[in-house]
Amino acid sequence: MNQKGFINIAIIIGIVVITGAIGYFALNNRQVQPPTTSQPQAVEQSETSQGESNNLELVTYITPRDLAIESNEVFKFQYPKGFTVTEGGYKTPGGFRFPAISIQKNNSADIDAVRVPGGISTGPEITCKTQAAAGDKCVEVKGHVVMTKSKDQSVFKAYEIITSTFEVSGYGTLTDTSDPVDNNPNDGWGWISGEILAGANKQVLGGAEITVRARPVDLAPDGKFSLRSFDSGAVLIGRTTTDQYGRFSIRVPLGIVNNPLKELNRLNMFIVSAKKNGYEEMTNMMVQITDGKTTRVDFELSVDQGPRG
Repeated sequence: MNQKGFINIAIIIGIVVITGAIGYFALNNRQVQPPTTSQPQAVEQSETSQGESNNLELVTYITPRDLAIESNEVFKFQYPKGFTVTEGGYKTPGGFRFPAISIQKNNSADIDAVRVPGGISTGPEITCKTQAAAGDKCVEVKGHVVMTKSKDQSVFKAYEIITSTFEVSGYGTLTDTSDPVDNNPNDGWGWISGEILAGANKQVLGGAEITVRARPVDLAPDGKFSLRSFDSGAVLIGRTTTDQYGRFSIRVPLGIVNNPLKELNRLNMFIVSAKKNGYEEMTNMMVQITDGKTTRVDFELSVDQGPRG
């Protein structure tokens, strides 16, 4: 009987010991378990947000046909969803439009937009230098200025996307044979060649940049046209650089088929400029080109004396 009681007491003691051990280890594990944190979730959200920024839903803009006919230019670029594109611009009396584009962020201030400014009849040449202020984002792409004055990060992102996808092509609806004023089907191309000298000793100047722009005319409904001021609406044709002997030659488009100004360049008038660091820039504003022939344009650049007065 005593032996049986002793066994029962031993069993009870064993159960208590085992229960105590289990409780001890459970309590000990609970104490060393690290605290719960939300940091990994925050990191995942940050990565998701970054992924969404790099995978914006993009829309492709292409100039509508009726607008392309007016300017003879087709713009194509991508921009993020949530913006609205508006294309307009100044029209000459002859119906030619100098295209201007606004890519405006929806439900935002007017400044929150990416713009492609267009020319006007009496305005300056459209460049980043004439259009942008300090702090603005501005770049010249395909002969057009793309800029924004906004400080909004989503507009900055739109600016990057637009400038990286920006394309311009000619619409090509007019032909020489269908033009009522100039119906010469042989209009094609001409050449501008010349030599650049510099300094009092008139040394040949290699590495000088030559820029050629087409100078437009305004066409009235009665078919008459007049040469526009040199700083108004000129369109970049091309650039070249003088060789080691100070010489250059550049091919320029004539007529309505090839020239980007189409009927506004019937006089085949061009503006030619020469410049190089350390020298004063020179410009010839009355260079007329004949189809299939070369026109000579020479410059003598003076050493830049720096600011005067």
